[in-house]
Parts: sequence; C-alpha cells; structure tokens
Amino acid sequence: GDTMMLDVVDRAVSWTDNAGFILAVLGKKSPRAYDLLVAHLNDSRQAVRRRALQAFEFVVAAPEATARLTAARSGLTSDKARTELDATLARLAARPAGNDGE
Repeated sequence: GDTMMLDVVDRAVSWTDNAGFILAVLGKKSPRAYDLLVAHLNDSRQAVRRRALQAFEFVVAAPEATARLTAARSGLTSDKARTELDATLARLAARPAGNDGE
C-alpha cells in the first residue's frame, strides 16, 4: 500500500535526486511523506539535505513548505543544516505571490 511505497521512496532519497520530489508530491495526500522529507534535513550528507530542501522549495506550496521548515529548524543538529534551511526559507519568502510551487 501507500506506506510501503512511501518507505521505498524515502530510502531512495539517499541516492537519487527525484525521490525527494516524489515525497513532496505524495505529501499532498499523505502528510507522512512530508514528515519523512523533514527527517532528511538532519542527514549528515549535504546532498541528501539539499534534495529535501529542493523538494520543499520547488514542489510544496510555499505556505506549507515555510511552516514545515520553520517547525523543523529547532530540531536540526548541525549549524550547516540550519544555514541551508535558512537560505531556503529566505528564497521562499522572496517568491512572488501566486508562485508557490503548485
């Protein structure tokens, strides 16, 4: 079912760029997909964090992405991850109205 598919896609985020985008699309129907994507923000690998942030920035509607990223910030364990997240939040805030990833 959906849970198994989410788990497969979630594991793929560590080795393929598109998996993060797929989780972001699936998040529209299953909030668990967004939760899985948020968990990648604490990954020690910069490429994995980048994939998760790009999925939030380019696929998730700006208000939802901003809320989820802001909520996740306090749980990040590295300064580098917080800096990357802050840069993504700044780009989301600068996005013209009506251009929210949908």
